[in-house]
Amino acid sequence: MSCASTGSTATVVINLGAAYDTSHLRVHKLAGSTLTDITSHVTFGTAGNYTTVTYTVTDGGFGDEDTLANAIVLDPVYVTAVAGASTTSSGGLANTGNNSVLLMIVGVIMAVLGLIGTIISRVKRATP
Repeated sequence: MSCASTGSTATVVINLGAAYDTSHLRVHKLAGSTLTDITSHVTFGTAGNYTTVTYTVTDGGFGDEDTLANAIVLDPVYVTAVAGASTTSSGGLANTGNNSVLLMIVGVIMAVLGLIGTIISRVKRATP
C-alpha cells in the first residue's frame, strides 16, 4: 500500500467474508520466511454478518515487511483458524475444518498488495 508520506500510519481492515468465533482465529505476519503471531496487535469486529480484522501499520515500523520508511508498506498477513473453529452461520454445508473461502480471500489480498507494491516501486524507480 502507498502512504501519503514517509513514516505514515494506516489502519487496515480485512473482511473475512463470514462470521467466525474469534477465539479460534489467529493472525500471522510474514517477515522474510518467518511467520509471527500478531493476534495480540489486532482487533476482531463485525461488519454486517462478517468478522473483520483491524490493525494499524506504520511505514518503516510495525507491519511493514521491508522496515524502510519509504512511503510503501509491504504487509503480508495470514488469518488462520485453529482446531475447532467454525463459522456461526447455519444452513450451509457441513464444516469439514477446511475453509477455502478464507484462504482465497487472504490469497487475493496478498496478491493485490504485492501488485500495488510492485507498481509503486517501478514508478518510483522510473521517476528521476
